Amino acid sequence: MVKAVFVAYSNPNSIDDETEFNRWYDLEHLPAVCSVEGVSGARRFEIATQQVHGAHADGHRYLALYEIDSPNPQAVVDEIKRKSTDGTFVMSRAMNMTHHRPVTTLYIEHPPS
Repeated sequence: MVKAVFVAYSNPNSIDDETEFNRWYDLEHLPAVCSVEGVSGARRFEIATQQVHGAHADGHRYLALYEIDSPNPQAVVDEIKRKSTDGTFVMSRAMNMTHHRPVTTLYIEHPPS
């Protein structure tokens, strides 16, 4: 089975939205994404305060890692993206969708040499 990681960087709209953003992400969004066939787990991280300016180089402070066990990881990612945009997944207004839009990347496990 191909193993992959789908990485999502995101931010709340503002410091005032941070509590709602984290509540929604942890209690609603992660479980919803994990319900997609092929997603075997997920974890979230916040950038360490020791980092320069407290943010990733592109300004994102939060990272979600979705583990994918599927022979077609891209199809799993396409399904996540579809459900995130067609109304299947409830998306929070607390997520920043303008200045620091979420950025996603799919990484496929590198086979040993």
